Amino acid sequence: MLSFNQDKIYTEIYGLRQKNELYNDGLKELEVAVKNNDHNDISDAITTLETATIDITYHKGFQDGMQFILNTLNGTEAIEFK
Repeated sequence: MLSFNQDKIYTEIYGLRQKNELYNDGLKELEVAVKNNDHNDISDAITTLETATIDITYHKGFQDGMQFILNTLNGTEAIEFK
């Protein structure tokens, strides 16, 4: 069953982002760039964060979408909002 609640949203969205090595490296780069007030490095770090976020979103969305389709075809999928 596909269900939505605050804990699941936090785990599935923010948790994945925090586990991603590229995203964490981008955060560290951004912190250093802001401390140094280097606009080019800030831009590069933000691009790294955007790239990591897009990659996470694509992979998670594809996996969840395929799982939903397969479960729906089997008649086992339902959506529940809490």
